[in-house]
Amino acid sequence: MDNLGVTPAEFQRFFDRLKTEVAAGNRKALANMVHYPLGVGGSEIKVFTRADFLTHYDSIFTPSVVAAVRDQAYETLFVRDTGAAFGDGLLWVSGSCMDSGCARRALKVIAVNPPDDERTVQPPTAVRPSAGKDVLLGNSLPEGAPGSSGPCRELPPVTGSITVAGSVPPDDVHCYRLVGHSGQTVHIELKSLNTGFTIEPLADNRSDLTFKAKNQPYDILLGQTLRSVSDDYYEMRVTVR
Repeated sequence: MDNLGVTPAEFQRFFDRLKTEVAAGNRKALANMVHYPLGVGGSEIKVFTRADFLTHYDSIFTPSVVAAVRDQAYETLFVRDTGAAFGDGLLWVSGSCMDSGCARRALKVIAVNPPDDERTVQPPTAVRPSAGKDVLLGNSLPEGAPGSSGPCRELPPVTGSITVAGSVPPDDVHCYRLVGHSGQTVHIELKSLNTGFTIEPLADNRSDLTFKAKNQPYDILLGQTLRSVSDDYYEMRVTVR
């Protein structure tokens, strides 16, 4: 429990409340107990917001997931450094950072992994609106020349800000290439549970970085900090001034 950033008493209260709300099918209460973006294993469902969660609730909390939470005994929880598993990994709970320095954490549902035969696959959307900005799906961007970790997807010319969204598996790396120009100031902000980015030689495993660009390409490598049991969803915002 120390690794999750909470006390056993705090976890017991969250455990009891989660079982109660799941059994009651209280989706609005459960939306407040979820970390966003939420990982939904084996599915194309993207859950970046509370509205996304409520829209896809029945495809996330499937009958098997509901039964796993309902029947889970506190004494037989599997707990490791990255979280606690309900029903042999159908649902994971962990302490989520509530500030930039992770000095304050709160328990949240971080991943749900419905069984294969209960998953509802949603077709991906090329562009989706978020807070007035276009959010590009990373896999919709064209591939350019390979980088140090394989093919890099080319970011479009940035004037102002763009946001790229995707999900990175535990043993994979996503690469995005930004073409810089002298005089530009670049700011990169990554929102995720378990993913950091590296730009050699500027940064290693960061979630936030500002730098002065030169006339050269920059490869932004995204990978999970701690290998998780499911894909980790992220939103990366790139701002160029």
